[in-house]
Amino acid sequence: MTRKKMLLLYICLWIIGLCLVVSVIFPQKTPPAAVIPPKSNDIEVLKNGWKDGAAQAEAKTDIRDKTFSRKRTLPQIAKDTMLVIRNNYRGVQICIDNEVRLDYGYHRDDTKLLGNVYVRMPVTSEDSGKELLLKFKNNYSNVSSDIEYPMLVSASSFAFYILQENAGIIITVILLLLLDIILVFLIIWLKNRSFWLSKTSLYALMSFIFLTALWLLTDSPILQLYVSGSLRIVLLSFCSFMLMPIPLLVFINDALKLRCRSLTLLQLLLLGNTIVQCILYQAGILDFVQMLPFTHLLMMVSIAALLFALIREVRLYKTDYSRNILLAFFILALFSTVALTAFYLHPMDDYNIFFIVGLLLFIVMLSCFSFHKVYLLSQEQEQIQFYRQLAYTDTMTKARNRSAYEQRCQEMAKLKPDAPLTVFMFDINNLKHTNDTYGHHAGDTIIRSAADLLHTVFTDIGQIYRVGGDEFVVLSEKNYMSAQAVFSLLDQRLKEYNQTAELPLSIAKGFSSNTSRNKGIQKLLVMADQAMYEDKRKSRNL
Repeated sequence: MTRKKMLLLYICLWIIGLCLVVSVIFPQKTPPAAVIPPKSNDIEVLKNGWKDGAAQAEAKTDIRDKTFSRKRTLPQIAKDTMLVIRNNYRGVQICIDNEVRLDYGYHRDDTKLLGNVYVRMPVTSEDSGKELLLKFKNNYSNVSSDIEYPMLVSASSFAFYILQENAGIIITVILLLLLDIILVFLIIWLKNRSFWLSKTSLYALMSFIFLTALWLLTDSPILQLYVSGSLRIVLLSFCSFMLMPIPLLVFINDALKLRCRSLTLLQLLLLGNTIVQCILYQAGILDFVQMLPFTHLLMMVSIAALLFALIREVRLYKTDYSRNILLAFFILALFSTVALTAFYLHPMDDYNIFFIVGLLLFIVMLSCFSFHKVYLLSQEQEQIQFYRQLAYTDTMTKARNRSAYEQRCQEMAKLKPDAPLTVFMFDINNLKHTNDTYGHHAGDTIIRSAADLLHTVFTDIGQIYRVGGDEFVVLSEKNYMSAQAVFSLLDQRLKEYNQTAELPLSIAKGFSSNTSRNKGIQKLLVMADQAMYEDKRKSRNL
């Protein structure tokens, strides 16, 4: 499949996926939960006096039966009060003196996914002393938890309680959205400037941060205070959770020097998973809780694939940004694994805290690395301007010129004999033939194209110099046992370029490194030059 067709498929899947997410969230018939006007009052938790609904025995704390019930006598109730209980994914029916006052999915077989929401029902002073009967229905055999005690509370006191309990989530979401706004300004500021991340990466990072904020908000009970359909919030939480890894895969894959096809495949699988789960849910075949293990499996596969790709990048190219991303992502992977383990050991415990901490650490670390790079970029811009003023930049290729190269060689000659140092040397093949046949304008185009390819591959490896009409040198203060990885990447970029270029481009390559720790810069230059001309000789014999 060509790149254009792959992009078209990717866009179509996103459109289908988003349409299905919208169709899942908005038309839902949400079981009713009352909303009453806010009045100030204290919270009274009904902890004591509970009995089994079917017997007079004292109620047990944890029940795993399909259905069970609890009852007790209501205390004295003030005006404008509501009864609030968290359902923990159960169907709940609230009865007062055997009169059904509220049914949240208890008698509805078509509503299995009810979410973990606060069920609210208004009560009055006339209900004081009456028998309160709570009936529960477990919809999932593998998801069970203790029963939370109901509370009597006014709407305003309940809202204050929820906002206070989730203050950390609120602050985090606000900070994440502010970070997204900062990234928008960063993209605008980076217009026509080079940066370690492409705009695709920055847009993907923005999307990942936004989906993270959306998931944190919808996974908490905050929106239940202001949105009448609690089930819609639950569904949006599941959909944002399933989509969240996709922009992360895009971000890391785009930031890699050697892109990984498996990461692109995983993007399609995760997007396809969202589409299929929405269809199955709409058809009433399976719901998101039942399909959650498959989503978790895809996420663990994605984590393993990303770790593999990042470790390979660090080993091959030894760039600072790949080390930074690997460190940040390793922390995210560690906390995510702990969260998933905790979920399957104790499904209804607050396992999300591990995932949230890992996500926030990853985003904060990645943002710090990015903004540090922005600072370095501003410093580099000033440095480039300084070099231009001193005529140290080749205007045609934007590489450093021979004057800068000679000065740098003098500085490197003063280094210790065992200092890490590598020389990459390049020569454009058949440039004279191009000039004689097609003119010097065509030759200049070839030179600029060669420089652009070298910048693409070697920007984070070393400094690029144009030392002659068709000769380039890259000086790196790192040792490389072999140049095979970077030269293979350069050959791949050359192949991609030649598929669409009017004139073919061929580059002879040479390499030497101070791995034996007894060579100076001049000896390394001679060795790299010899290797380059040997490569040129081989290309002529082909």
